[in-house]
Amino acid sequence: MPFLPRFALDQNFPTPILNVVRRSIVEAELKHIREVDERLSDLDDPPLIVALALRGFRALVTSDAKMLSQPRVLSALRQTGMALVVTAEAGHDSIKAAGMFLTYLPFIAQQLSVIPTSQSRVWLLKVANRGGVDPRSLLDQAARHKNTTAQRLLDEHALTDEELSTDPIG
Repeated sequence: MPFLPRFALDQNFPTPILNVVRRSIVEAELKHIREVDERLSDLDDPPLIVALALRGFRALVTSDAKMLSQPRVLSALRQTGMALVVTAEAGHDSIKAAGMFLTYLPFIAQQLSVIPTSQSRVWLLKVANRGGVDPRSLLDQAARHKNTTAQRLLDEHALTDEELSTDPIG
């Protein structure tokens, strides 16, 4: 059986989401730190990293980006070979943090499976909130790709009045 990196998720990670998705994750083992040992929730970051490393965990997942500016945390990571995954800019939105982590989990797990356990890594995950895009700009892009104009594409692919007024399922 291939090596599955073990990820410990900090207390801000939503347990209900973990319980639902854990069954379908094949790249890694995910455990909330309370599942590992309730006392871990009370530890400061450097002792938490040591405790997790001693229990065979490869990475800690957190939304606490302040950890990245703490020399003692960074030293603990380097000395234990632990990895840190930080869902930056998720703030107190645990669902956003979970989505960010789960999006990158296959890549990070693959990386951790080939990096020696003596080497620490940090992944700083970010997502940007972006406004919606006007479909016209996408149509312009498609037109350029097809060497035509957006108006010509609109004329060729426009729905008829009947298509617009008839309920497709009713």
